[in-house]
Amino acid sequence: MHEQRGKPPAAMISTATVQVLREYTGRGPTKAKTMINDDLVTVLLADTLTEGERKLVETGHPDRVIRLRHGGSLAPRCAAWEGGRQRQA
Repeated sequence: MHEQRGKPPAAMISTATVQVLREYTGRGPTKAKTMINDDLVTVLLADTLTEGERKLVETGHPDRVIRLRHGGSLAPRCAAWEGGRQRQA
């Protein structure tokens, strides 16, 4: 992460979030924007679906995508949390 030195915190959070999603889903979002307000950090992501997830949505099964994402959502959250903690140290 040496290439991130000197970047604003919001840009570093966006980059880390994209990297975590790429690691766990096989592709990262095409856009990420992080907003930091007092004690709240919000990350907006665009174009996050994999090709398989897009096909499910196109064929009328968005509920399956939601179930897939909810079932696997703990691992990326833990990785993102650990990534943030490592950067603070």
